[in-house]
Amino acid sequence: MIMKPRRLLSITFFVLAVGGCTPSSDLIATEAIVPAGGLTREDFLALRNRRNPENAPPGKRNGVPPIPKMPQMDGSVAIEPLDKLVSVNITDSVPIREVLMELVRKTGANLELDPHVQGSVILSAKDQPFEHVLKRICALAKLRYTVEGSFIHIEPDEPYQKSYRLNYLSLVRRTSSDTSISTNVFDVDIGTDGTGNSSSSSRSSTAAENNSTSKVSGVSEADFWAETKKSLEQILGAGSGKQEGKPSFSLNKQAG
Repeated sequence: MIMKPRRLLSITFFVLAVGGCTPSSDLIATEAIVPAGGLTREDFLALRNRRNPENAPPGKRNGVPPIPKMPQMDGSVAIEPLDKLVSVNITDSVPIREVLMELVRKTGANLELDPHVQGSVILSAKDQPFEHVLKRICALAKLRYTVEGSFIHIEPDEPYQKSYRLNYLSLVRRTSSDTSISTNVFDVDIGTDGTGNSSSSSRSSTAAENNSTSKVSGVSEADFWAETKKSLEQILGAGSGKQEGKPSFSLNKQAG
């Protein structure tokens, strides 16, 4: 087998510097990387080399880059519709539906209006947030409003059903404790008999009188669901059963 030598290709690249053109390194150094603060590549290098000032670029030997200028606010920041200031003068001759539609038109809010909303109010407000004005209108007209995403839903303030989750087991905790103390003291008479020997005798009647017994008992009960039911009855002024014209509630212990 005859091995033929491989030819090695040598390619040389030549870079021509044309007069009047700025090298790419200078473009990177002078071009503002952060236009809002006017920071350049040299500023970032100075920040990186702040612990070694000798490595910082010329003119940045102190190693501290300049403080960027804060962008000026031009007053075009978007304001939420509920925070916009409104001025209104409402009389009872204007239907509440037209008032609400005019308010959302001025503030740019999205409105969902229940068809059962009727009536009128008298209100005067100047340069007040839209949400404050809306609260006052709903309070006067007996309405209820809720904010869901970008929409404002307004409906009559009537009873409605809502479920609340109570993460508590259906159980009753009872604790009892008993403490007993018994004391028995005997009186003993020690004397001598005829032979000179000591003898002792117990008086049974005195011993019976010196017997004492004391007992302390304590019982503690914690019924979460009973207390919850009692509290709801006091707050709502209603029993657990449904009554005509009054709020009602029901407790499901098993489902929480």
